[in-house]
Amino acid sequence: RELLNLRRTHRPSGFRFYGPQSPPDTGEESRSLAWVSGGLYVMSNASWDPVRFTFQEEGPWVMAVSTVAPETSSNGATLAPRSTVVWRRAERLSPLAPRPCGAQ
Repeated sequence: RELLNLRRTHRPSGFRFYGPQSPPDTGEESRSLAWVSGGLYVMSNASWDPVRFTFQEEGPWVMAVSTVAPETSSNGATLAPRSTVVWRRAERLSPLAPRPCGAQ
C-alpha cells in the first residue's frame, strides 16, 4: 500500500541520476545508484558491502520505504548490502516532529 500511495502522489518527471557521493559510475562493476524524480529520492545498493550515500539534492528528505533500515545522518545514509531506500521530500515540519535527514 505504501508503494502504491507513493506512486499516486509522486508522479515521475525529469529523472536525475547520481552515484553514492558523486556522478553515477556507469562501469560494468558499478553496484550502487541513486535517482531523483517527482519528489522522491531513491538509493539502491546492489553490492555485498554497505555503501554510504550523500544526498545530492536539497532536502529535507524523509524515509518512506526501505528494504532494510539504513544508518542515517544529517546529509545521507549508509545502506546495508543488497538494499534500497526511497525518500520523499518533506513538507512543512512541525516544531515537535523529528528532524528528517538533510534538514537545515
